[in-house]
Amino acid sequence: MSQAFIVLLLLLFLSISSYSQSAIGIWKNIEKEEVQSHIEIYQSDNKLYAKVIELFPNSQVTHCKKCKGDNKGASLKDLLLFRDMILDNHKWVDGKILDPRSGKEYACRIELENANTLKIRGYVGNPIFGKTFYWHRVD
Repeated sequence: MSQAFIVLLLLLFLSISSYSQSAIGIWKNIEKEEVQSHIEIYQSDNKLYAKVIELFPNSQVTHCKKCKGDNKGASLKDLLLFRDMILDNHKWVDGKILDPRSGKEYACRIELENANTLKIRGYVGNPIFGKTFYWHRVD
C-alpha cells in the first residue's frame, strides 16, 4: 500500500511540474492579425520572466518611449515585459508586467488556456480592473 501511495505521489508531482513549466518557451504577440514580436518566457530562481527576442517590421511599438529610468526610449528587443511571476495553483501570479505603450507597470497573472495559448491579465489592484490579452506559442 505504501508503494502505491509513493508512486501516486510521484506521478502527481511530475504532472504538476510539467504543467507549471509549460509556459516556458517562445511566444508570439499578435495585434490586428499580424505578428508584432516573439517573446521568450524563461524561469530563473523559481520565478517566470519574459523578454522580447525579435521585433517584426510591422511592429506597432518598437521602443519604450514613455518608460522611466534606464528603460526610457529603450528598444523593446531584450526588454523585460514581465518579471517575478511565482507559481500558485497552476497560475503564475504576483509579478509585474510592463505596458510599453504607456511605460507603466501593472500587477499580472498568467495561465495557460491550452498548450499553445497563454492568457495574460494585467491589472491595477484587483484582477477585475484590468486587460486580458493572449500570446500564442511559436511552432
